[in-house]
Amino acid sequence: MDVGAQVSGQLQKLHVQVGDVVEEGQLLAEIDARVQESRVDASRASIEAQKAQLVSRQAALVLARANADRQERLMTDNATSQLEHDNAVNNLASAEAALVQLQKQIEQSSASLISDETQLEFSKIYAPATGTVVSIEMIEGRTLNASQQAPNILRIADLSTMTVEADISEADIGSVRRDMDVYFTTLGGGNRRWYGKLRQILPTPEVLNNVVLYTGLFDIENTDGALLSEMTA
Repeated sequence: MDVGAQVSGQLQKLHVQVGDVVEEGQLLAEIDARVQESRVDASRASIEAQKAQLVSRQAALVLARANADRQERLMTDNATSQLEHDNAVNNLASAEAALVQLQKQIEQSSASLISDETQLEFSKIYAPATGTVVSIEMIEGRTLNASQQAPNILRIADLSTMTVEADISEADIGSVRRDMDVYFTTLGGGNRRWYGKLRQILPTPEVLNNVVLYTGLFDIENTDGALLSEMTA
């Protein structure tokens, strides 16, 4: 399982080494988050300023509504001019529009803040699953560019259960079936045999030197850790 970075920046700290067993949710690496932190701070400051404006515009709307209501009463009593009445109605409409506009701006800024906070969270990289760190592809101090594709930092594999990929020739494929008993040995395992059952035969073969080979898969419990990835079976 590849573990990559979703934000750009300098790889500041690696908390694991090859061979370490990690738990799901464990902190693996940290990326320099100063740019993301600045964006979050700016977004929060913008929202606070807009909320301060919101109070002012709400007060302006209350005043505009009161003036419009007063002009309506005066107009009924023929105690004001049409111009004064129309200006009050226009001011009320403007105050209502300005308040709605600012409310929408706050909603947009809040959405931007959520996005910025998410990007900040991505600066800390956690293990997506329990497993063993089998390779590290980036070193501390390396600048990561995640603008187009998330760069891989390390790889985690679950070594508790190993999957064996067995080549089956076209001549033998008719004698092979799912759930049949199988075993294998390794170059360094002496006479030890590992037993399992054939789980799957991949339908698309590989052709090597005009020989058609199908891939059979079967799983083996690796409780003692004797089996490692890429071993020859």
